[in-house]
Amino acid sequence: MSHTVSLNAHKLAYESIRQQIIVGELAGGTKLVEERLAEQLGVSRTPVREAIRRLEQEGLIKKKRVLQPTSDDIVHLYEMLMLLEGYAIQFGGNALHEQDLEDLMTHLLLSKNNTEQIIQANGRFHDVIAHTSNNPLVVAEMQKVQMMISLFNSTNTIATRPTFINEQVKIVQALLNEKNKQAVDLLRKHLKINLRFTLELENK
Repeated sequence: MSHTVSLNAHKLAYESIRQQIIVGELAGGTKLVEERLAEQLGVSRTPVREAIRRLEQEGLIKKKRVLQPTSDDIVHLYEMLMLLEGYAIQFGGNALHEQDLEDLMTHLLLSKNNTEQIIQANGRFHDVIAHTSNNPLVVAEMQKVQMMISLFNSTNTIATRPTFINEQVKIVQALLNEKNKQAVDLLRKHLKINLRFTLELENK
């Protein structure tokens, strides 16, 4: 197998397994069988094994099973997100370009009546906040936490939260007005509501 083919196989295995986890095709607690995944993806077991190892490092897999967060895990993830995103806004909010914020605002407003578009807008919202820190380590950790949160609540939380986008719009408006402390307070309130809804859905 050539080096290029090997790299393509590793990329295919990683991206395919990761996507199956994120969209719920591989549910929480599912045991990952290398042989079965390799056959499904049309690759050897080696890239599948490497993909699983990488996803374990990212926190999506634990002991070769898809992560199935407990209520405590969910609380800890949200607490971490509040700390990291609050830090990013507090110390980097003024570095945001006005055009980027206006583009984000437009994206949020246009997504109000479509769940799939709301999920995309939500991802963009958190991505913009992450990059305000100008710290690649902080960005990487925030993206990891956000991805883990998206495993168990993005669609359900959005579907049951009619004010979801309006809350994010207010945060962006505060950033446009350079009111970073207000933006942090609104962000934490937004995430606390998301946490409450997520825990309620988990316990049903």
